[in-house]
Amino acid sequence: MYAYKASGRDYSDYELVITGHSLGGSLSQLLSFILAGWKEAEFIPKPVKAVTYASPVVGDKHFFSAYQDLEKENKVRHIRVSNNSDVVPGNPGMGIKKPYKQTGVNIHLKENKKAEVKYENTKSILSQTSIDFRARHNVYGEEGKSYYERLYGKDTETGAFINDHVLSKTIEQLYEEHAEL
Repeated sequence: MYAYKASGRDYSDYELVITGHSLGGSLSQLLSFILAGWKEAEFIPKPVKAVTYASPVVGDKHFFSAYQDLEKENKVRHIRVSNNSDVVPGNPGMGIKKPYKQTGVNIHLKENKKAEVKYENTKSILSQTSIDFRARHNVYGEEGKSYYERLYGKDTETGAFINDHVLSKTIEQLYEEHAEL
């Protein structure tokens, strides 16, 4: 019923990369999960890849476990970019217990420092609270604060990208190095 061949074109060697910012990031993460595990979407080449920016937490430990199962089966990959002091991607739980968990490999951006790269790496809202939260949630914006500025920031002495350790890698390479599957 479903096929990746239409009008004589073969799309089997294509990759599906879904991306989004903020709410769009959460929807991208959910769509990647659905397309990776849905029987009717088996025609889509795997893994389905999601690259999200400032994505709010989508699910609890059960969703995380189901997402991780699809990661282990090489059906889905998620690179989640978060910005230091951006409360939106933080865990809404106020106590020690974290009711929700972020999925995928997290690239956590910092001002004038190399990004922290870890698997899962859920941050609490309290640890991300900032007076200047808007500047840190924007894709583009104030120098040194937005996602773009921090991801593509350069060392003032050498001119090299501060985050070359992630920018020079593929999604699969980041997963091989950081995912605990």
